Amino acid sequence: MLPLIAVALGWARSLPAAPAAARPIIVMNDRPPLQPKDDLRPRFARADPDSAPKTSFKATPTAVATRPNDAAGAITSNEQLLAEIRALQPEAPSPRPERTPVDLNGIQPTFLLLGAASYGLASAFGFQFAVWAAGFFESHPLDEDAFYVVARLSTVARAVVVAMAALGTGVTAIASIGQLALMAQVMDGIRKGELDPSKERVDPYGGRKQGELEKMLRLMLGDKLAGL
Repeated sequence: MLPLIAVALGWARSLPAAPAAARPIIVMNDRPPLQPKDDLRPRFARADPDSAPKTSFKATPTAVATRPNDAAGAITSNEQLLAEIRALQPEAPSPRPERTPVDLNGIQPTFLLLGAASYGLASAFGFQFAVWAAGFFESHPLDEDAFYVVARLSTVARAVVVAMAALGTGVTAIASIGQLALMAQVMDGIRKGELDPSKERVDPYGGRKQGELEKMLRLMLGDKLAGL
């Protein structure tokens, strides 16, 4: 046992010793330490230690802010959209032409009275016919055993007869009132000396009426280009 221990101790002593820990090498340099470059950080500003404390927190313009000249010259999306909407809008309508007064000279109040009376009689007859037709249709109902199509057509025909009679009554009544109003206006103008019933009547729509009649006559004679 002892010889083995002696051999082990001798082998351990024969191993090389471990190197000592390296000491830190201090190099003396006269240059100052590097300072942070704030110009590379446009969104961060490093305050000077000797500067006064900050008393205002208003936003200050930085390097990333848009320049005023660029903002003034650029067109925003809202302005572009507004310009497109205005371009699509229809143009302003032209002003209406001035209405030329109708010459009432040459109109006889007697003819206007006759016209108003005839329209009034037509309106009265139309009213009487409408009342009579409605009563007749009410007292003579449709046959329930009639064919469906015939019954529907008869119902429509009765409604059309009553409606046309009522419409004619209203139109002729309005025409009669208009004739009376025109007669009153003409008589007032004659009384004031502004109108002369004996003067030759000049119809402002005479040329248009004659043109329409000529066009209809040409169409009846086979002229297909008359309506163009």
